[in-house]
Amino acid sequence: MDFDLDCLTRIRRVIFRTRANEQLSLANNNKQQSTNMESASS
Repeated sequence: MDFDLDCLTRIRRVIFRTRANEQLSLANNNKQQSTNMESASS
């Protein structure tokens, strides 16, 4: 049980990070298009 719960929490964290990163990238693109070069290189 503990192992399963740990896995679920990790998966949820990853999904939350991906969603947050996507929203941040969209916001950055709307504010400054010059940051596209930096985001693409990373």
